[in-house]
Amino acid sequence: MDLVNKKEIKFMLQQLKQGFTLIEMMVVIAIVSIMATMAIPTYQNVIIRAQINEAMALTDELTKIISAHYKIKKEFPIDNDAANVPAPEHLIGNYVTEIRIDKCPCKGKSLNFTPCDCNG
Repeated sequence: MDLVNKKEIKFMLQQLKQGFTLIEMMVVIAIVSIMATMAIPTYQNVIIRAQINEAMALTDELTKIISAHYKIKKEFPIDNDAANVPAPEHLIGNYVTEIRIDKCPCKGKSLNFTPCDCNG
């Protein structure tokens, strides 16, 4: 009976020593990869929305200032100084590097905020 108990104990110890098989690890990596590929586009959309919301929040106050300038002088300001707002390099955020007011080259009464990726 001692011999049977020793064999059972040896078998149980071998069972405990076994780790994950290569197949099990590959399945886990595949599942994690699938989850990551589903999460990355969602995260990118969140970042894009944050960038747009920041730009809109930063330009919200400027639109009021530019509108007031237009009501008084009947023309749009030609630059930040004419609009009486800080220099472009001082109007920044986490994603926005500057807000520059330029006179619109088009005719008519329009106010354009143009997003620009100057790095590309």
